[in-house]
Amino acid sequence: MPKLASILSAGVLAGVTLGVFSIQSGEGAEGTLKEFHQLLMNQKYDAARELMVVPLSPHEMAAQMQLVQAADNLIRQNRASLEILAKESDRNTAIVQVQYVLPNQVRVPGAFVLQYTRNRWRIDAAGTLGLFLQPTRSG
Repeated sequence: MPKLASILSAGVLAGVTLGVFSIQSGEGAEGTLKEFHQLLMNQKYDAARELMVVPLSPHEMAAQMQLVQAADNLIRQNRASLEILAKESDRNTAIVQVQYVLPNQVRVPGAFVLQYTRNRWRIDAAGTLGLFLQPTRSG
């Protein structure tokens, strides 16, 4: 039994360490995405929308609703985990490449556009959905 207790203690310590590391690394555009998805997981939709660029038109409002529903479907309903793959950014705009990993290990690629506004990175729903509506270039 002492070995089992040691293994369990080590597992708990590893979990706490990883939790602290993930909180500390939650800054910037990537941190906003992680926070957004955590809020969706906890069904805190109003708080999640606070992390988005304020919609100024009916089109932007619809885009916001559509993006929240799609991310919620992947994260909460399909129990996917979020992996951040890469980020391209300048001073006020970032594009973050992600993938959602479903429990059966199927990977769903995606990308988010974020804008730095009101003193933090915010998800640009219309810009994000616009990435998927652009015509593909053939070679």
